[in-house]
Amino acid sequence: MTKTIRRVESAAAAPARVLAFHRVAPPTAGRRNLTVTADSFSEQMQVLFRTAFVDAQIDAIASHDRRLHRRGRHHFAITFDDGYVDNLTTALPILEQNDLPVTVFISTAFIGKPYFWWDRLDELTSNADQRSTLVNAACSLQLLAEQQEDELAVATPDQINRALERRLERLVLEERNDLLDELSQLTGCKPLDSSARPLNESELVRLASHPLVTIGCHGHRHLKLGQSDRADAAKDILHSKQALAAVLGPRQHTFAYPHGSHDKTSVSLVKEAGFSLAFTTDSRPVSILDSKWRLPRIATADIGGEEFARRRRLPI
Repeated sequence: MTKTIRRVESAAAAPARVLAFHRVAPPTAGRRNLTVTADSFSEQMQVLFRTAFVDAQIDAIASHDRRLHRRGRHHFAITFDDGYVDNLTTALPILEQNDLPVTVFISTAFIGKPYFWWDRLDELTSNADQRSTLVNAACSLQLLAEQQEDELAVATPDQINRALERRLERLVLEERNDLLDELSQLTGCKPLDSSARPLNESELVRLASHPLVTIGCHGHRHLKLGQSDRADAAKDILHSKQALAAVLGPRQHTFAYPHGSHDKTSVSLVKEAGFSLAFTTDSRPVSILDSKWRLPRIATADIGGEEFARRRRLPI
């Protein structure tokens, strides 16, 4: 009886955690806090290498296998969302140095594109000095209603960003990119740094072929699936799986909900598409009560190793 109690206490004291990253790059000008610098990422990975067990198979964490808690070690999985080129060029070498496995979730509509549309929008709206120029240009392209012009002329860049995002996310990818290009020309916004671009097909193949890397699906168009109608969500989920299979072969069985957005319908659709695991953005450790299609992940900030260890309750 005593041994059983100790095993349960050990499991409760060291819950498995799935970490969520997006980019490893210099700090960006946009409003989204999705970037970790290479120095911070390196320090965080060194902490994991010294003090934790990072599972090569992300399924092990999802299975709630009590062997995860052997020897009292903390168990983690590392994930990246979207499919930025720096996942290959910057993050992977650091992971190699520490022999840490990773799962990268790819939004397939953006493979080979010059940028992710939300980064282009962030770049456009980050300059408060160009606020009125941007609002006028957006109104001229009918991205904003005329009644919004006076209100947004004195709004913060973040408020303008959200107003444009709500309008742009309803459009098909090609129309959205065309409008963003027009906005860039009208406001004189410089092109994004190429390091912020998505992976192209050959880079994705290189990344997927690495023994430390597993590739998963992140939807096709990066839709908020929990807010999408069933037909659109079903098409997007299936398209993402088919698109990755066409490039890498049919071996993707994990899914991450874009924006973390999901509901009963989208969870059901992910199951029907044949995915055995799916991840949200609920920021907490994995619980034995969690569904395999609603597994939580913890977003990781741009912090050094000591602060990372403190937040994750790891020894330094």
